[in-house]
Amino acid sequence: ALLSGCSAGGLSAILHCDDFASLLPETTTVKCLSDGGFFLDA
Repeated sequence: ALLSGCSAGGLSAILHCDDFASLLPETTTVKCLSDGGFFLDA
């Protein structure tokens, strides 16, 4: 399964990656991709 997004959707993909993976069987390979964005280290 692939969870991806760009800009604000990319941030959501990063933040929700583990929760998304926990909904699927453990035998499922899950990849999360942030295609673009500008995130400041605050």
